[in-house]
Amino acid sequence: MDDDRNFFLNFTTTFSPPDTFTSTNGETPPTESHTPPHIIFIMVDDLGWNDVGYHGSEIRTPHMDNLAENGVKLENYYTAPVCGPTRAQFLSGKYSIHMGTHRGNTIACEPTGLPTQFPTIADKLKEQGYNTHLIGKWHAGFHTEDHLPTSRGFDTFRGFLLGHGDHYTHTRQYQGKKYLDFYDNTTPYNQSWGHYSTEVFTERAKEIIEESKDTSKPMFMFLSYQAPHNPLQVPSEYLDGYEHIQPESRRKYAAMVTAIDEGVGQVVESLKRSGMYDNSVIIFSTDNGGDVGSAGSNFPLRGNKGSLYQGGIRAIGFVSSPIISAAKRSREVTDLIHVTDWMPTLLHIAGGSLNSNDLIDGVNQWNTISNAERSERKEILHNIKDRPRFRRGRGRRSRIANRRGSSFDTWNVRVVSSLTYGPWKILTGGQARDIVYPNPANHPFLWRDMLRLRPRSRTGIQVYNIVEDPQENNNLLTARPDITTLLLSRLKFYENSIAPAVVGRHDTQCHPENRGGVWGPYIEARRA
Repeated sequence: MDDDRNFFLNFTTTFSPPDTFTSTNGETPPTESHTPPHIIFIMVDDLGWNDVGYHGSEIRTPHMDNLAENGVKLENYYTAPVCGPTRAQFLSGKYSIHMGTHRGNTIACEPTGLPTQFPTIADKLKEQGYNTHLIGKWHAGFHTEDHLPTSRGFDTFRGFLLGHGDHYTHTRQYQGKKYLDFYDNTTPYNQSWGHYSTEVFTERAKEIIEESKDTSKPMFMFLSYQAPHNPLQVPSEYLDGYEHIQPESRRKYAAMVTAIDEGVGQVVESLKRSGMYDNSVIIFSTDNGGDVGSAGSNFPLRGNKGSLYQGGIRAIGFVSSPIISAAKRSREVTDLIHVTDWMPTLLHIAGGSLNSNDLIDGVNQWNTISNAERSERKEILHNIKDRPRFRRGRGRRSRIANRRGSSFDTWNVRVVSSLTYGPWKILTGGQARDIVYPNPANHPFLWRDMLRLRPRSRTGIQVYNIVEDPQENNNLLTARPDITTLLLSRLKFYENSIAPAVVGRHDTQCHPENRGGVWGPYIEARRA
């Protein structure tokens, strides 16, 4: 308790987080004496906390394990709970509430996505002289041409626009029929039909590396794998050695992860053959927690993809690079890191800086990652799903007793929100998947049976010390009114900067039949 009190007093008197961050912290870029490094950012879809070897999984990931063990593991790293918002935050460096994308995921036929007035990390790196490439999943809007990857800073794009699809046919269903969702830049591309998505994206990455080895410009590659997102499809050879895993869904999922690992290994080997590896920074990130319903595992964390519990937002991440000194490798970073931090961090690595118009929420983490310095980030807003409203006779506000025994009204507890401040985390509103699923390696059939459960959402306010209680078992709401008061005040702080939500109704113009059976832009381009 004394340690908590000291942290609380010190933290609240020394840290007053700004609404946005506008600089790269004045650090010396690592590129002044040599060519800016190649940056390879690998993002995988729906990979669970318990689904990599170095976290003790039964799933074999030797290449990822090697990169992580010889690099820097990010063991207190967070993303959004679902795919689209994570990608928007990664690309822009901004919290969802500051872009109007806080309501939820990007839906196929709703004209939403990353608003075009916000520059992306690809835009910024192009300004630094980088060639920029996106391979794989986009999921940041496609309803106008202005929302396509090649209009958002990427020189090349080979992949798909929507959130998921068939791993072999590269199609997505609409009104009972399947339509192609695969592009080469802005041209529909069917030459990958019948080829497995993970292997297609790996081969494309190797092509780009081969094309880049003799150029004078540095390379930024966003390799955005589709797997292990459902459907659970995988070539049979990756199933070898997993005969013992039950049930079948988990076995297929494990094989999909191993296919990704093999792809990562091939990309690293290609960098080495090309002579680019020694001046490269490789970052690996999941986009959210594992989808338990599709055989992912977040054990021992509570929750699931789509949840603001740890299992939905605490992500696997690591950085591996020869430009990090050997003495600073093979270690873990436990400082708070958020997916918005990659914008200023990567720009700093490239030798650039933000200007006064770049109002972002990310923090440059390069000295934390490469030099073991303490992070400037002390809190993360995970989300506020909507602006709180207090209406007469409707809803109920939190009433938290302070030490003098009085009370105050401050927050509508029906609003779904969450924030981490140092070791403390608050959740409000109905929080789905309030359950810790067992480890499928030890209890495969119990795990399978529990997937059928639909646990009730827990409502009200929850407060946890996630350092001491990472499973979020012990709600400290009443035991720590001082901390609850602090955390509610931080939510209130962010409430004042919530942007109008970017919302869209289902638009039948999206029907692929209107474009020859291909998914693509369906509204005249406009800046929005």
